[in-house]
Amino acid sequence: MAKRAAVSEVLHIAIVLLAIRSLPAFGVIAFFAPYFICRFMMMAGNWGQHALPERPSHQQRLSNSITCINSTYNRRCFNDGYHIGHHLKATRHWTELPADFMDNRAQYAREGALVFEGIDFFMVSLMLWTGRWDRLAKHLVRLDGEERTSEEVVAMLKSRVKPCVEPTALQESQ
Repeated sequence: MAKRAAVSEVLHIAIVLLAIRSLPAFGVIAFFAPYFICRFMMMAGNWGQHALPERPSHQQRLSNSITCINSTYNRRCFNDGYHIGHHLKATRHWTELPADFMDNRAQYAREGALVFEGIDFFMVSLMLWTGRWDRLAKHLVRLDGEERTSEEVVAMLKSRVKPCVEPTALQESQ
């Protein structure tokens, strides 16, 4: 599979370069720009899905990613916003993700899962990059039912973006 992926990638890049060399405007518009824009958007979305872990992911199943509900993104992208459900069972059919979320809300609350309403992963990424913690806090769903001020939510979100690096043998010996 890795060999096929590598060959496909090399062939795609060769086609892009050939198109740019043959007809530069066509090559850039038809191949080069979509290639990089699409990859950037996929990486930005993936980063947003995992930018707010509570602990290193091997210690906690529900708080190593986020879920976005009630967004147009879910309607367009096969409920991809229910990302925690995907982490729990990667083979779960996309039509089952909303019901799974509703069935497991108590577990999500118990394990510190973050759920945002009305935004998607790209907006989460954008708000984190631009420091719009206040806007991000407004979209947080309080699964535990606790009333928290906006400042408390912002502080919690900021605490979740701190590096979660395991101590190395060198750090432990010091």
